[in-house]
Amino acid sequence: MIICALGALALAGCGDDSDDGTEPIATAPAVTQAPTAPPPAPIPTPPPAETAPPVAAPEPEPIAPTSAPNACTTSKAISNLKFTGIPCTQAASVADEWNERIDDCNTIDDPNSPEGYNRTCTVQTYTCRAKRDVKSDARFVACAKGSATLRFTWAPP
Repeated sequence: MIICALGALALAGCGDDSDDGTEPIATAPAVTQAPTAPPPAPIPTPPPAETAPPVAAPEPEPIAPTSAPNACTTSKAISNLKFTGIPCTQAASVADEWNERIDDCNTIDDPNSPEGYNRTCTVQTYTCRAKRDVKSDARFVACAKGSATLRFTWAPP
């Protein structure tokens, strides 16, 4: 850049021949360039940590109804027994009797029937209503007598 400036000044001094050349030629002061430090070395970036590809969680197996989740012992077809206002043994007794009276209490799988996928029956003075789960063979049963209630899921073993 400095050389270009000097060259431009030198050319400017060369005018036409009519100048008598008595004017001194202006020179630019010498410019010294300060020493520059070498550019900083680039900071090496660590390679990205390799991560294992995400592993898809396996689909859980559907759990067959058992008496394990029940607080009381019931037949294998009864699961998720829950009750209030009734002793455990009596709740299990009502659920087991409902299971034994399957022809009277279970739903009839006929949507043309007045009850369709629902059915009501009386078991040990409890009014029990069964509703068919349309996505499986399970039945959701709710029984009540006064403030005492019990609920359970029935599925064929």
